[in-house]
Formats: sequence, structure tokens, C-alpha cells
Amino acid sequence: ATLSGHPRPRQYSRGATALILSQLVLALLIITGFTTTLIDKAVIAPGHTADIEEFVDVRDHPAYASDAAISLVSVRTSFAPSLFEVIGGWLDGALEVVDIEEILGERTVAENRDAGRLQMDQSTQVAVAVALEHLGHEIMTPIGARIERVMPDAPADDALHEGDIVQAVGDTAITTAQQLSDTVKAHEPGATATFTALAPDGQTRTVTVTLADRDGVALLGVIVTTHVEFAEPPIDVRLHIENIGGPSAGLAFTLSVIDALTPEPLTGNLDVAATGTIHHDGSVGPIGGVPQKSHAVVRAGTDLFLVPASQVDEAIAVAEPSVSVVGVETLDDALAAIEAHQR
Repeated sequence: ATLSGHPRPRQYSRGATALILSQLVLALLIITGFTTTLIDKAVIAPGHTADIEEFVDVRDHPAYASDAAISLVSVRTSFAPSLFEVIGGWLDGALEVVDIEEILGERTVAENRDAGRLQMDQSTQVAVAVALEHLGHEIMTPIGARIERVMPDAPADDALHEGDIVQAVGDTAITTAQQLSDTVKAHEPGATATFTALAPDGQTRTVTVTLADRDGVALLGVIVTTHVEFAEPPIDVRLHIENIGGPSAGLAFTLSVIDALTPEPLTGNLDVAATGTIHHDGSVGPIGGVPQKSHAVVRAGTDLFLVPASQVDEAIAVAEPSVSVVGVETLDDALAAIEAHQR
């Protein structure tokens, strides 16, 4: 206290003042890092592996349990992440920071989620049918190339729409996605082509498109899959999947259904994880998030990781030598790889 009896004002040394200021600045940076979001970015992180056996429901037919796992692999995607999440993504080799447009295109997050659920439903239906056909049943008939996405400002923009099934180009009947691709590429860049498409409402229409030029090859600008009609399956197999979207678990679903319907364990004592789309002809297609899925597989302690052949180098760079990684182009390749690793 002073002689007048009033309290003496508290005085701080320069060092203490600097410390207080630095703490305030740090607190401000932390608050800013957590509250500032980057709306044009997304962070892709490793998800988890899940044994599909618990999702497979076989009715009115014997089903066989297995001690080993056949697992799907997921990723986690954070849209409009915080500044700290983005910085963490740049520093952590297991995460990937991408422009949000690479994932959403022109969709909203909700629309992308709905599209992922639809792709999952379609993927499970094809996966079950491929498994049943592998076991000797005739299930699928391809009837056209379904439009999954129209690229912005592409020649097909405003002419073809998501869900359309292209069934002819000019006088050439189209029954598969590969046939559509080959037929378009047979045209000269800048040429016009007439497409007959079946819309989701059942209406058929004909549209004319001027094809673009990409490196000397005619371009339509769509992502397509083969659309098939399904006969009534002789065995009622259902896959109950929740909170996972997209088609990337198709190969894993097919392997698991074969395992459930086969008396002898498909994988022996191997824990197998698989990623890749599955198509009506048993071919395996590429998917996204391979590095992140590879991290998830390593963390799960999986024995064998099956990936699309075109992406095997991405998986090997992360997973080996902890996990054996094999690239596959078809279901038969996957079955051969499993058999080879049991020896």
C-alpha cells in the first residue's frame, strides 16, 4: 500500500508482460484454428476395416461361418474442415487434403451422401449376383451404360443426365459401359453423335452431342457403369450395410458372399481385406482413398490386402512389408491370390 493507504498498482516486469501477451496470442490462434473453416477443402483420413460376415444374411439356404475375416475398408472424409485439420492433413502422411470439388463436383454434401447410398445399394446387388454367377447361377443381363456423373461443361452436359441408360449410339446397340466408351472413341473429335437414352422415369429420348477433343480422342465427358437387369436369384442373400456409401466394397462383398455359401472356408486362416468396385463381368475397378485405406489395413493387422491392379503401387507404398498386397483385375484374380497365400 502507498502512504495514502491506497493499494499500489500491480506492476509487471517486461518478461511477465511478454509471457502474458504470448499466451493471449496463442489462445487466439487456437480459437481461430478451431473456428475457421476452409469451405473449399476436404480432408480424407483412414477409416476402419469391418468383417462383412456380420452383414451377410442368407435365407432358406445353408450359410457357413468362417473363423477368418473378409473385410471392407473405409475412409473418413471431413468437408469444410477447420484450419487445424487442414494443417494436420498437410503434416500427417496418413491424411490427404483435396479441393472439395474433386469429391463433390457440383453436388452438395447431402446430395453426395445420397448418391453414395444409391451406389452402395447398386454395388451390393451386383456383388451378390456376381457371387451367385460364380457359383453357377445365371442372374444378370446387361442392357446399357448408366450415366453416373456428367462432367461440368462436358459435351454431354445438358444432353445426358445422371441415371440415364444409354442403349444406342446411332445404329449401334450399347449394352455395356466399355462398349459405349469404345463406340465414342471410334468417332473423330468434333463429330456429332446421336445417343438413345432411357431416363429413370422410363421415357426414351434421342439427343445429339458434338464430341470434344482430348489428346486427339473423341470425348463425351461422362462416368458410366454397365446397367444390368436381374433375374430372380435362386438363393436369397441380403447385405445389411449402414453408414457406408459408395461402390468401393464391391469386391469384398462378392468374396464374402461366396465364402458364406461355400462349406470350406474361402480364406483358410487368412484375414483378408479387399477394396475395388465389382462389375457384372467380374472385373474389378479402381476406387478412391487407396493410401488411407492402406493405413487402415496396416492398423488392423490384416494378412492380405487385395486392391485394383491399377492402384497396387499406391497400396504397396504404405502397407508393405506389414501386409501382403496383391493387385487384381478380376474376381478370378482375387480368388487365385487368396489360394496362393494359403500355401
